[in-house]
Amino acid sequence: MELKDMKQLYFITAALALAVAGCNVYSEDAPVDDALRIVVSPSLQTFKANGMTADGQSEHRAVVQVFRGTSLSNEGWKAEIIDEPSWIDDFQASVKISDSFTDVYSGKTYETNHKGICLSLRSNKGTTRTAVLRITTDRGDYVEYKIRQRGEIPDDVHIGSLNDLKAWVADQEEWSDADNVFLEADIDMDGVEWEPINFSGKFDGQGHKIYNFVQTVSGKSFGFFGTMTGSLSNLTFGSKDGLTYDGVSEINFDAPASVSRCHVGMISICRGNVTGVVNFVNVNIAPTCEANVYSAPLIATVTMADIQIKDCINHGNLNAPLAEKTTAKETLLGGILARCEPGAGSAIDIVDCKNYGNVITQDPFSTSIGGILGNVPNGHLVRITGCENFGNVANNSTAAPEGFKEGYAGGIGGLLYGGANTGIVIKNCINHANLKASGTTLGDYGGILGRGRPAEITGCVNEGSITFEGDGKAQGLLIGGITGGMYQGGTITGCTNKGDITSNKNTVHRMGGITGTMSSGKVTVRDCTNEGNLSIIRTLTNSNWQGIGGICGYQEQSDEALIEGCANKGKVTIICPSTTTHVNAIGAGGIMGTCKLNMTMKNNTNLGDVTATIDGSVANYAGGLVGYMYAGSTSGDKVKCAVSCACAGILAGNNCGSFSGVSAGGSVNGTVINAGNVSSLAAGANTGSITGVSFWE
Repeated sequence: MELKDMKQLYFITAALALAVAGCNVYSEDAPVDDALRIVVSPSLQTFKANGMTADGQSEHRAVVQVFRGTSLSNEGWKAEIIDEPSWIDDFQASVKISDSFTDVYSGKTYETNHKGICLSLRSNKGTTRTAVLRITTDRGDYVEYKIRQRGEIPDDVHIGSLNDLKAWVADQEEWSDADNVFLEADIDMDGVEWEPINFSGKFDGQGHKIYNFVQTVSGKSFGFFGTMTGSLSNLTFGSKDGLTYDGVSEINFDAPASVSRCHVGMISICRGNVTGVVNFVNVNIAPTCEANVYSAPLIATVTMADIQIKDCINHGNLNAPLAEKTTAKETLLGGILARCEPGAGSAIDIVDCKNYGNVITQDPFSTSIGGILGNVPNGHLVRITGCENFGNVANNSTAAPEGFKEGYAGGIGGLLYGGANTGIVIKNCINHANLKASGTTLGDYGGILGRGRPAEITGCVNEGSITFEGDGKAQGLLIGGITGGMYQGGTITGCTNKGDITSNKNTVHRMGGITGTMSSGKVTVRDCTNEGNLSIIRTLTNSNWQGIGGICGYQEQSDEALIEGCANKGKVTIICPSTTTHVNAIGAGGIMGTCKLNMTMKNNTNLGDVTATIDGSVANYAGGLVGYMYAGSTSGDKVKCAVSCACAGILAGNNCGSFSGVSAGGSVNGTVINAGNVSSLAAGANTGSITGVSFWE
């Protein structure tokens, strides 16, 4: 293998001998209070640009920094370089660091004011060289880290056989982020027990396949790539012909409760761009797995800022059967990606990806499930554009141990949380598949997104049905054709739901053709259409209230909610026995089920019939536009439908707000609307204002 003239320096950390109590080798999985973080300044990119100096003088400066709150920062310790190699200059074993440094592994920049270790390295004109940094505590415990400086960088690597692949992996101590690897042929793994590799260079599959392998893993994360910080492109996993599953390749995963986080997918932890990768490998989570699991057949977790996942396709199924867990854990599942946490102020783009694999779980702690992306925690910007889901999404948990969490699921995204100044953007995505929940874990479910906070959803279409069946705990169930719940602001614009939404759960419902709930912040739904039928049909009696609407089921905690230019064409039906005495009562509406605060509605149209048949003496209301309007206003809206309920109106079942300039036709409890009775049949109960009502023939 010929060598290039370019030089590169990088660090590898490895725990040797004894571990300092509570201090492990740095890993993105380890919490900050457990980790000694090695920080390099300048970044690797700067090292590469600098090249080397002619006189070989020190020009690369490294910092080993002990972060506040780590075990080493709270006790006495000393540092030393073993054997004191001549290529390390200016070693300072204990200095106060007050600066900003870039973490070579995560790419994050940290402002520092802590005790640490500084050293400078001479430029390397020769072969790879190694030194050992030892940190010893006053108690006598110590931990050792390998400092490894790369010499010259080899030429591009070309892999044409399984033996070539094995030889390349055997040489991984010589890898660097400047490596370029090209697959020149399809690779039949022939049942090889594959150990995940950590790679920081460029891996181009050139359209080839890697197939015929099975992995059974216990107690650790899994992936063909463990941590991938470079780029991966044009590669197919688990198929011999590139079109169909090879019938063999799969990941079987198990882990005990003592394992904090498990990342399970073809890429376990991703910190680089992934383009044109196709996966057929199935993932099976064992029922005995008691750990927190982040799993998707393609990518388990993304932890790097400003990267892109583009033109990727997943055909692999993900199955998490009924778990035997005894304590609450976090299970995050996705078709393309399970969890994304790129960092505040940065973004990740998921573009033109498709999922055909089913994401099925019976795990009662399945907190986030998405056909494309399962979960985004607080404070991140994630953009999902032009993606499609064809795989069924199902939460079929039948047991809910003490301390269980609510579940969130969507055809595109599960539970996606942005920050105060950043959010979730989902644009021009389509869900073709069905979403189903037949178990006991409840929460937010949507054809596109389970819950967003905040979210911007534009030009998306849901074609799949959303079905809930079976008994469940008496908690809120938020269901929407586009999203189950919108929290802390957000917009839904130009979206269409074509799927029917049904539930027989014995619980509170907030069900809408577009969104189940508009809650907190400024939430806007504009120019959206619902074509699916909505129904809550329950045989068991309970004391829960219900809100169901052709566009939105329930609105609360915000005086800035707006529904404008939307149309409902689906039937809205609720049939159930009830003993509720809740102030929210039962509300069904062609546009809005129940408005709690200052809702504004403008220029909406409802053509879907609204029916509320309640067995019992409870308060229940149905309206062609709104079931129960506590506050707010409508103007320029139009309705033509049949309304049936104990307390019914062609506009509202119960109005405490303001209607103006609206047009109405159809019927109320069998009485046909005409120009003479439209005003008197406008509301079943009215303590608000209704003006300018006209007959719509």
